This record gives sequence, structure tokens and C-alpha cells, in this order.
Amino acid sequence: MSVSVTHFVERNARQYPDLLAITDETKEFTWDQLHRRARAMAGALTHLGVKKGERVAYLGMNSADLFTLHFGPAFSGLVLVPMNYRLAQPEFIECLRDCETKVLISDGSFPELERAATEALPDIPLILTDTAQPVEGALLLEDLIAEDRAPGEAVGMGDDTLIIYYSGGTTGKPKGVELTHWNIFSNSAAASGPYSFRPFDKHLLVGPMFHVAAGSRSYACAFLPGHMYLQPKFEARAMLELIQEHRIESTQVVPAMIQALMSLPDFDDYDVSSVRQMSYGASPATEDQLNWLLKAFPGVDLAHAFGMSEASPVLTVLRPEYHRENYQELGKLGSVGPALPHVELKICDEDGNEVPLGEQGEIVARGPNIMKGYIGQPELTASVLKDGWYHTGDAGYLDEDRFLWISGRIKDMIISGGENVYPIEAENVLSLHDAISEVAVIGIPSDRWGEAVHAIVILKPGHEVTEDELIAYTRERLAHYKCPRSVTFRTEPFPLSGANKVLKRELRKDYWPEK
Repeated sequence: MSVSVTHFVERNARQYPDLLAITDETKEFTWDQLHRRARAMAGALTHLGVKKGERVAYLGMNSADLFTLHFGPAFSGLVLVPMNYRLAQPEFIECLRDCETKVLISDGSFPELERAATEALPDIPLILTDTAQPVEGALLLEDLIAEDRAPGEAVGMGDDTLIIYYSGGTTGKPKGVELTHWNIFSNSAAASGPYSFRPFDKHLLVGPMFHVAAGSRSYACAFLPGHMYLQPKFEARAMLELIQEHRIESTQVVPAMIQALMSLPDFDDYDVSSVRQMSYGASPATEDQLNWLLKAFPGVDLAHAFGMSEASPVLTVLRPEYHRENYQELGKLGSVGPALPHVELKICDEDGNEVPLGEQGEIVARGPNIMKGYIGQPELTASVLKDGWYHTGDAGYLDEDRFLWISGRIKDMIISGGENVYPIEAENVLSLHDAISEVAVIGIPSDRWGEAVHAIVILKPGHEVTEDELIAYTRERLAHYKCPRSVTFRTEPFPLSGANKVLKRELRKDYWPEK
């Protein structure tokens, strides 16, 4: 397949040169300007010695530069790796080493991570986008772009890796999800209709672009095309101010953001009437949240997406018609909708056999949006990609209309505030504490976060430790969103399976009676 995301940018520069492409707090570029800037970025990186297929890491907030980097490296066949700035230093360094990045581009917002990277990987050039945050020996992005060097002869396309998103792993090792140009193109093309996207809309992106859910919107904006406004980091009142000032037409939220908007006492003081399309995902929204959205944004086309990084990211969409005021009559709210047109979906039992409609099992998917694999982890890749089908590890069932209903997760992953949290990471840290004999981490209900990380610990005889001390202990060693927000102390043994594995479903019953 010859498709490339560079084609989107080239078409927009040719057909809509004066159409605004991107606006952040300090910069604004038309599609023609963005095209020139993206090519100059590619040329600068090639001149630094980065070759086709090699990786370029970015550390920083949402910005026009990060938006442009979603396209620039591809003009030389390079691969972008947007880094999660919420990682603890050891996790951050491990990801940089894992992807073997050749360059680190930073906006200066996270000097401690930046410093840790330069100390651990001194041979990797550091490029700064913000000249107000000088670092000795660092290169300046604006200086490199001003040289306007021609990009390398190679252009990324088709099955070439375009971008790598990192997520936690069930073994504690980070997983770098490789997505190709074809993956991203197919997702952008297929999701636009069910989402109710329109060309030339003004989009507001508030979620972190190191996540595929937000980052993929950059490509959708280019595909349509549209005009993207960026909030560096989500803040509820600032989001409303941007909507009101710029007459935003499309945006994206997770339930934790909905809750933050609901909590603003002066929400009604803002004019949000321009918003006609909104999607939500990462975790289910509560009925209270959905009812509030329908009243707060009257007439909005609301869509619920289900997917994951490995699917670029969308598998299903519950379309706007199922979110109208008569949604209870339609009986589909609570599902995540049918598969997108380019996705095949089935439910399988433990032996990989497809089960009848209405029967629960593992959600398995196939389509052009499914990842190439996990970088450097062929065995893990093979364990989830079988005969062309991706085994998600999530449980659910398909109803008579082939709408997907999520009934739980086969894996123990917790989704808290839109972040994927793997319990083993916190368990590994807590198990090293002198006072702890055994530990199990689960997700428990949270009005604010959807799920909150909760630790259940058994102490060693004669040892004492407080809840606050254990939370602080994990926060010194892990990204805060991965750390327990609460702890309970247990004296009886954990319930075990025949294979002596902790039965977390039994532990969850105290918090999720229905599960």
C-alpha cells in the first residue's frame, strides 16, 4: 500500500494553503506553513544522521510542534515516539532505551526527566523547542528548521512504522505499540463517519497526545482536513474558555473530564453552543454524566468509542443517534456500538472458538488498523496476534444486532482517568517494602476517575505501616496515576486458584458486587 500521512499534508498544502491547520498558545500555522515546517524538520533530522526506520522521541505538552512532528519525521521515513511525561524517571529511561531513540526533542516542561535522559543517554542529541529553557549543549529546533534542508529520499508509507505509543505491560515491561501509515489511514478514514466528523471543523484537543486516543486526532484532522486547537494540558475552565473564544465545533473527553466540567459552579456562564460533535471513551461514562452532557451541550452529536493502542485505536463506535433524549427506548446505551466498517469482530472462548451471539468470551478483532506488533517483543506480539486476529484480553458479548457490550476485562488492567494501569507495576513496587508480606492491586469504583487504583496488603508479623506511607512509597517510584489512591490491610490469606494465583475477582466483589 502506497498511502502515507505525508500525502494528507501535501494535499492540504496544495488545495487549502491558507486554511489554518494548528493553533496553540503561542503558534499558529496554515497547512502550507505546516507542510514547509514538517519537511524542514525531516531534513534537519536526516542531517543529524537519523536514518529511515529509526526513532525520534518527544517529551512535552501538547503543542503545535508536537502536532507537526506527527507528520515531519515521516517525510524522511522516520518514526515518532511521543513520550508519557507522567512516567517516573526509571520508566522514562527504559522506554527511551527500548525504542533506541536517536534524538530527544523536548519543550522544557519536564526538566528532571530531560536531565535524567541526557545523563543516562549522553550520546543522544537533545533538541529544544522552547528557547526560554536553555540547556548547555542542546540544539534549538527553530535554528534547525531555519536551515530548511531537504528531507531524505525515503518517505514512510504503507506498512512502514509511523509512530510508537508506549503503554504499561502485564509483565511490568513497557510495550511499544508500532502503528503503520496504513493502520492510521484506515482508522482515520473509517472512524470519521460514525464520529460525525466534518471537513473544515474547528477541533479542540485537550487529552495528552502521548496517548493514541488523542494523538490519532492529529491524523484525522489532516485527513478531513480541519483546524486543530490545542490545550497544553486539560483544565476544565480553560477548555470552556477556548470553546467560547474560538467557537469550537468538535472535541473529545474522558469521563474524568466530564466530571470536572460538571463540578464547575459557573459552567452555565460559558457559551458552548458551537459544539456540535463530541466523543468520549477510555472508560464508560455514568448515566448521570451522559444526562448532564445532553443538557449542557444541547444538540451535540455524542459518540462513544471503544478501542486500544493496538487498534490505532478504534474498534467500535456507538453513534450519535443512540445518545439522543430517547436513548432509553433504543436500548443500546451501555454498549460500545457495532464494529467500524473496516473491522471484523468476534467473541471467542478459551480455546479460540467463536461463540454464539449473546454469549460472553474474549473480544477478538481483525482489520487494517491492527498494529504491526510490539517493538522488540516478538513473543508477546505472537501471543496476541494469531492467524491475523488480535486477541484483546477484554471480555464481552455481541447482541442480536452485533453491538458490543463490555462485560469485564480478562486481563487485570485498570482504567483510571483515561489512563491504562497494570496492577503488576504497583504490586512489584509494594512487594519490595519491608513491612509487606503480600499485595494485590485492583480497580475500585470512583465517581471522579471511573476506576481508582486500590491496594490490598498483608503485613509481615510485627510490622506496621500507614496507608499514607505506602502511597508515598509508590509515588517515589512510579508515575502517580499508577499508584494506589487507597489501601486496605488484610489479615486473612488471599483467595487462591488451583494454580495458587490470587483470585482478584473475589477481591473485587467487596467493591463491585455485580461482577
